[in-house]
Amino acid sequence: MVTVVRSDHYRVLAWGRLFLSCGTGFVCMMLVFISESTRIFPFVSTLCSLLYLQAAVFGALVPWRGRAPSRRKACFWKSILVFLAALTVAWCMMYLLDGMAFLRESECRATQNTAMPVRIAGLTRWQCVRWKKPHAISRTPKDGDAVLEAQCSTPFHALDVPSEVGNVTVWMPSQQAHYVRCPPSCQRFNLANEVVGCHIYDSRSSVCAAAVQMGVVRSAEGGLVMVVGRAP
Repeated sequence: MVTVVRSDHYRVLAWGRLFLSCGTGFVCMMLVFISESTRIFPFVSTLCSLLYLQAAVFGALVPWRGRAPSRRKACFWKSILVFLAALTVAWCMMYLLDGMAFLRESECRATQNTAMPVRIAGLTRWQCVRWKKPHAISRTPKDGDAVLEAQCSTPFHALDVPSEVGNVTVWMPSQQAHYVRCPPSCQRFNLANEVVGCHIYDSRSSVCAAAVQMGVVRSAEGGLVMVVGRAP
């Protein structure tokens, strides 16, 4: 290989073809990143481009016409070679582990424009939204969250969570889902009937009175309700 890279023709052809390989390798790399499933041929093409680029850099380190590269240039090309080698290893590892930052959702393919993954503020999971079809967002409490044993007067403020604003801790409305158990007969004894809103309630409203007003529990029985917070 050393004999080949010392040839004048090799250097001209290698550096001339390098521009084509870099362009093709970049396109193939994008195909791997944005594809809906693992693509082996674009991956191999990108890998070959990286290996070819390393061979071209190695050729710059070989003495040409009896003249070795200067110490400064040799150090520069060695640094580039080490970087390309590390990039090649990282590329193979990312491909094998399928841990690159792209969207691959087998149940939400964007092929033929039938669906699209959508990220909604306040939600931790991507939503698969299909064209011309209504999409319901399911919100459930986290596993292990305790049920809030509410009183008749318990407001939505009871679900607030602390938040750091600068150096000050303030209490903000929770944007998660929570289970709340309401006692029975609150309206019968005229306890905590203050409700502001309809389906979406002011945080000063009574949780249990809002549940009765919405029709999810009966006034005389009480019961378990789910409260979903939203940004103020």
